[in-house]
Amino acid sequence: MRVLALHSRPLLLLSALFAAPLTTACGDDGGNSGSATDATTTSTTDATTTADSTTTDATTTADPTTTDATTTATTTEEPTTTDDPTTGTTGAPADGPSVVFAFDPLQFQLPEGLDVRDGQGYVGLVTGQVLALDVAAGEVSEFGGVVGIPPDNTAIMTGLVAGPDGEVYVAVDVFAPQELVSGVYRIPAGGGQAELFASDPALLFPNGFAFEPDGDLLVTDSFSGTIFHVALADGAVTPWKSDPLLAPNPDACGLPTQFHLGANGIAHAGDRVYVTNSDQASILEIAVEGDGSAGALTEFLATDCAALSGADGLVIEPDSGDLLVPINYQQRIIRVGADKQITTLAEGGILQSPATLAWAPAGDAVLIANAAFEATTMDPATALPAILSLPIE
Repeated sequence: MRVLALHSRPLLLLSALFAAPLTTACGDDGGNSGSATDATTTSTTDATTTADSTTTDATTTADPTTTDATTTATTTEEPTTTDDPTTGTTGAPADGPSVVFAFDPLQFQLPEGLDVRDGQGYVGLVTGQVLALDVAAGEVSEFGGVVGIPPDNTAIMTGLVAGPDGEVYVAVDVFAPQELVSGVYRIPAGGGQAELFASDPALLFPNGFAFEPDGDLLVTDSFSGTIFHVALADGAVTPWKSDPLLAPNPDACGLPTQFHLGANGIAHAGDRVYVTNSDQASILEIAVEGDGSAGALTEFLATDCAALSGADGLVIEPDSGDLLVPINYQQRIIRVGADKQITTLAEGGILQSPATLAWAPAGDAVLIANAAFEATTMDPATALPAILSLPIE
């Protein structure tokens, strides 16, 4: 296990932007070649005061990373645990998740975006760096990223998806006027600096990604209650589906926060699209019409605060069609079958704010962006931001 040393940044607004609710009974996408999902977590920043920064351009002039990822620090303190033969030395179940690559919480290295395509993994940190991930070797290397995300966290990077031609698309969310604007940014094939690809005044908080069969993107907006269609040909943004069930709802689970997220993770499966709603603790199903437009929206799983509060990115099992979902606020990974029954695959242990899932290249495990938002806020010494691997039978 290695620790990547990127540029240090203060935790000035970490608790405001990423701390999961600490006083709630309920409790922060999925990456593969067909779908990808990502998310962030709750905050004390009021979404209604998010500034409209669409009148400015994304000006980027510097290299998005400041150190060579191959010359990294090699030590870090993992959360204190006891050696229990029934749980393993990490405190996780013996067949539970293991660490592929660990980051440094003191340098704000919190992984949020995650995808694997054609055997190549990609990891996005909230600070804007995108890293190439070698799962077998447990190593990362610099790939590119978004330049200009300020150290006061008034902008963050969330979702990430790898495109069919080698480009990587990321979501940037801006909370105060600055050169960056909220939107979808694109890193060219082979890596480098991201450029603004798609934005719209109505696109407030782009988050999760899923590719459509025709190659265009569906993007969840966690503030507006809308899923947007983004054309890869020219970056044109148009609404695909709007519904109150996609919107945030502060009263759904009574979470003590001002920063509420609605539609979050998204996955495309044939003639259906599945979407999580973090705030409303639900999973939604949207029919896809023959022309690719959105049909009827139904509640696949209605609001269940105990089971789904903080549902984040999701992926679909290729063989069974089951949904795998990280429950960010509750440190849990679940499976949801076609019969809508929920099975817990992993819980507690080294899981800390699991945000996004992606299938490992071999298809025998799911990778987890262990974002460690809450742990980093409360006590960085116990935080384990990392990419984890969870075997799937």
